[in-house]
Amino acid sequence: QMIFVDAPGIIGADHGLNAFLEKEAEEVMADSDVLVAVLSLKEKEKTNIVKVLDMVSTKGKKWAAVVTHSDLQEYARRLPIIEEMVTSR
Repeated sequence: QMIFVDAPGIIGADHGLNAFLEKEAEEVMADSDVLVAVLSLKEKEKTNIVKVLDMVSTKGKKWAAVVTHSDLQEYARRLPIIEEMVTSR
């Protein structure tokens, strides 16, 4: 059986609601057995993909990556780049 818990993404804040969401994301990852990184081919900033991959790959848990928007031809050139980023971890 599987239960999927959708945690907030990368927020990066020290106070207010965003700080709460960042803490919530860390707690969800700590309580999870397996992590799934959802990566969008539409993401323009490589550093954001790296942040997500670093976040899941350094938790000491099994993890997988799912790539969205892979059906959109205009983003197809990004798929091999993301694939390399995922498999190198």
